[in-house]
Amino acid sequence: MENLKNRFNSENFINNVCLSYTHDFGLLSQEKQEQIRFECKQWMNSIENNWPYFKDVPSIKDDELRTLIWEDWESEIKESDPREMVFKYMKMIRDNKI
Repeated sequence: MENLKNRFNSENFINNVCLSYTHDFGLLSQEKQEQIRFECKQWMNSIENNWPYFKDVPSIKDDELRTLIWEDWESEIKESDPREMVFKYMKMIRDNKI
């Protein structure tokens, strides 16, 4: 987690994350780019704040997670919003499905 927090101190890293989130990031207005950067940093803060509550959760392989998500949530996931997958994953953890 510490390594991830350090990366979020890099504007270059944040810009790359934002570009991965929305591929037209570089074409957006300066105001919209700042809004997305702010949201990116807020997501990191949210993850950091919740990390201690889930540190004892057994790890799951990416392939297993993908299978669980797609089998249980396929009709609900919106590919245009990757945050949906994070929400679904957090709910699965909370509900002790994984």
